Amino acid sequence: MELERKFCNNILEDKGKINKSDQNTISLPLKEALNSIIHKEKYTTYELSTRNVALDGGNFLATLITADIKGKTKDGAKEINIFIKNIIRGDFISYLSISDVYLRELFAHNELLKIYSKLQEEAAVPLEERFNTVKCYEESSSDFIILDNLENQGFTTVDRLEPVSLNFAEISVKQLAKFHALSFVLKKMMPEYFREKVKPLKMVMNYDDKDWKMLVRNFSYVSINNTEDDNIKKKLEDLIPITLKKLPEYYLNTSVECLCHGDYRSTNLMVKINNGEVTKLIAIDYQFMYCGNPLNDLMFYIFTATDQQFRERHLEYIKNLYHDTMTTFLKYFDIDVEDYYPRRDYERLYKERLDFGLMSSIWVLPLTLAPGEDAPDFSKTAPCNIQLKVHSNFKSRWNGIVNDYTKWGYL
Repeated sequence: MELERKFCNNILEDKGKINKSDQNTISLPLKEALNSIIHKEKYTTYELSTRNVALDGGNFLATLITADIKGKTKDGAKEINIFIKNIIRGDFISYLSISDVYLRELFAHNELLKIYSKLQEEAAVPLEERFNTVKCYEESSSDFIILDNLENQGFTTVDRLEPVSLNFAEISVKQLAKFHALSFVLKKMMPEYFREKVKPLKMVMNYDDKDWKMLVRNFSYVSINNTEDDNIKKKLEDLIPITLKKLPEYYLNTSVECLCHGDYRSTNLMVKINNGEVTKLIAIDYQFMYCGNPLNDLMFYIFTATDQQFRERHLEYIKNLYHDTMTTFLKYFDIDVEDYYPRRDYERLYKERLDFGLMSSIWVLPLTLAPGEDAPDFSKTAPCNIQLKVHSNFKSRWNGIVNDYTKWGYL
């Protein structure tokens, strides 16, 4: 190990060039990880440049870095573009172990998603029909996740402050359905693995933590104070203790065992756009992955990404698209969806889980719609002490949710 480390250091000193600013940007372990990548990619000469990426409210548990490696191999010129999620330091989040969160994402990239790719390949799923993943480098650790920089491949994110388009929603819901469907494939093809590695995964939050309860209350009151109907405000205040009680129940109790993404929102979806249309989508950020009811992901997505107008026009279609996509996708694996997620059960559970959309959005939406310049920095301030500022469109988005749940008989 010492010889290998010395060899990598020699590559840096003798055959490579690093921008001076990089010395302060990356830690020694991360520098060694980049050295390892440079060695494996067989660079003979190279230049490494890194830069910090400004947080704009889309990420709360990491500092972000990009690294570009340009140089030559014996086969010619070569360039690698890398995106790094660096763990934040500090003891500000008492209800969440950040190291456990990173270990969970490491498990997703190093193990689970590779199995999913292999299962799709063995089933000869057409490339355009597969669940898409991003390359993760083996040098990733519990301190940092090293990925291909999708932006350099033409991917981008949509404006998280604006409701998504129908085109975006269609593709993102299809990908979500395929991700969930692969849990059923795994359960059938590798039952012991599913039982030992997937089923034990629980949501990483400590719901009994007082800071967690304070955060939910504080963020919920941002929504309540922006509610237009005074009669509804009282009902929403009464909803807070119910939310604190039922959220853990919704995460823990499920009649459908499925691996959930846990944070499926528009900021965690990278898209390639051509002529204004989304042509490919890759989900990222598997830090909150857990085994539970897949409808949690769908509800979380719908009520953080869409507005009332979208739901009036397309919610029924999106609901059907999700299950129809799962049905079709599972046929590649000779699996009948009725054996794992029958349509009748789906329709029933959908109605039962609608209130999860309200309970999650009441405290999540203020965080999701915090302006970039006012986005909270969890590495500096305890979440329960953060005073949220919301975007100007928050009020209309939130009251659209209130209006829907009033119309549906929940408020």
